[in-house]
Amino acid sequence: VLAANYLCGSLVVVGRRADGGLNPNRTHYYRLDGKPVKRADDNSQITYPGPNANRQDRAHAHMVLYSRGTESDSILVPDLGSDCVWSIPYKGADSGDGPLGTPIATGCDPVLAGGGPRHAVLHPDPSVRKVYVNYELTSLVACFDIDEKTGAIVSSSDASYARPTVCNVLTGIRSDSFFRGVSAESASEDCKKMYERFLQRDDLKESGVPTCSDEKTSTAAIRITPDGSHVLVSSRIVDGEGAISALSLQKNGDLNQQIPAKIRGMIGKTPRDFVLAGGGEQIDPAVISAAQDTDEIVVLREGEEPVLLTKNAPTPVCLCVVPTS
Repeated sequence: VLAANYLCGSLVVVGRRADGGLNPNRTHYYRLDGKPVKRADDNSQITYPGPNANRQDRAHAHMVLYSRGTESDSILVPDLGSDCVWSIPYKGADSGDGPLGTPIATGCDPVLAGGGPRHAVLHPDPSVRKVYVNYELTSLVACFDIDEKTGAIVSSSDASYARPTVCNVLTGIRSDSFFRGVSAESASEDCKKMYERFLQRDDLKESGVPTCSDEKTSTAAIRITPDGSHVLVSSRIVDGEGAISALSLQKNGDLNQQIPAKIRGMIGKTPRDFVLAGGGEQIDPAVISAAQDTDEIVVLREGEEPVLLTKNAPTPVCLCVVPTS
């Protein structure tokens, strides 16, 4: 069992007993900022504070994601403080010096500097070797290639390396649809301009993708639809209702930068987490979101008004869909 420790920038790995319980005698801790590390992509030294000095004072591991390869596996760890996604070899439970190998600082790019990687999700099709990372501090999403053999993020030293595709989650149109319905051409001017105020177009990166300030809005959760057609990301807008954006994916898994995001407002503030529920070949999944600051659980269905499931969920942070038999 693996967990990320945000405040101290470390990972903990706890072994399991035969009955499934945790075994405290098989516990390993791994610090991510305990010694100088260079980024695998440009060989630059990771130093603190980062570009966003208020938030990037040290390593801040935000989650762990298990990534399988054909020959070995890796643990992917978005690190908000270090501006990288660590690729850590998984050596197995029986390894004498612990189950994890040496962390490698991957998932770095000048366009993403100061972004603060928060969460990541893998493409559901095993043949599409992609991982999607949302950046809390700049409201960006990046798509990286995954090494087929190791499950790690491909670094620039690899011959197959390609720079990530990047989108801003608020570069889009206000809509009551995530997947169908309104197009950018048919949307009203008000819907097109709804989130323009958050975009910092005077600070364009070389990619041409605008950023946002975390003083006004920040991303939280990221999910991908079961069919791999869209990535969804929640935005916590300061002094405003939360929003969830649907970003279209190309058939090869890259972000489709030619199609604006479809952005849905929701009842409640601070959508810290959301899950996709239901759906099928002919039915789009519903989005169930936790509004942390207003104690609400909200259901968003395709083309329909938001539905308030409850307003008595004290400070909801995480959601989980429990399958039924």
